[in-house]
Amino acid sequence: MKTHLLAMFALATLTACSSEAGSSPATYKLTAGEVRSHLVNRGYPAGSLEGAEDRTVEAREMDDDHVQWFIHDGSGTGYLCHTVIEAANADGSETRLSNTCETPAHPEKKVAALTKMIDGILTADRDDPFAKK
Repeated sequence: MKTHLLAMFALATLTACSSEAGSSPATYKLTAGEVRSHLVNRGYPAGSLEGAEDRTVEAREMDDDHVQWFIHDGSGTGYLCHTVIEAANADGSETRLSNTCETPAHPEKKVAALTKMIDGILTADRDDPFAKK
């Protein structure tokens, strides 16, 4: 019993001290394939990610339901974020996304910035969501 309590306490402590933050799922009226295409098949200019204007953003398709983001300073120093893609309805015409970031400093701010950038891409009414209006 003591071993179980100790293990549960250790897990709770690690979870509370974790440097990973996540977003609430957001739903878009696009299929998973459309979402992946919009996120992975584009370039991300400097300034794409709020709060990390001096960073390079690279998106990599890891598999059908996972996009990995590498946000770095050009020399390889940076952090990873992840977008999990899942169908939001039975016919797959809507997609739900949730984001997490692995970073030691302010992970919730990094997730919020990534979520805002993705939302801007997926809801843009123009070809280049980063173009100034």
